[in-house]
Amino acid sequence: MSIVVEPYTFKGPFTDLASIENRPGVFVIHCCHDGEYSILDVGVADSLSDWLSKHEHWACWDPLCEGTWTLSVIYKTADCDRSPEEVEQDIRRRFQVRCPPKARPSEGRRGS
Repeated sequence: MSIVVEPYTFKGPFTDLASIENRPGVFVIHCCHDGEYSILDVGVADSLSDWLSKHEHWACWDPLCEGTWTLSVIYKTADCDRSPEEVEQDIRRRFQVRCPPKARPSEGRRGS
């Protein structure tokens, strides 16, 4: 299962955190309403599953989504030509991301 956030192909969309591995990478939170996806948030984490379970923006995501929120991920790999931070910043530039960037709990924030 995959979802494209041009020009990136993410794993997902998922509706629960149990589907997310605890690996480094990029996450995108989408709102799915009437079959259309909009981006609510994008970020990076060293341990995606752990970090998402502690993320401060749950309060931002819920009121902005009149449908179902979903999440998708790209895991960091050695053969990727862009860092997770570069992917995050590129998506923020290309799309109207509705939640602002936040510092990652207990990890600090790179690139902002």
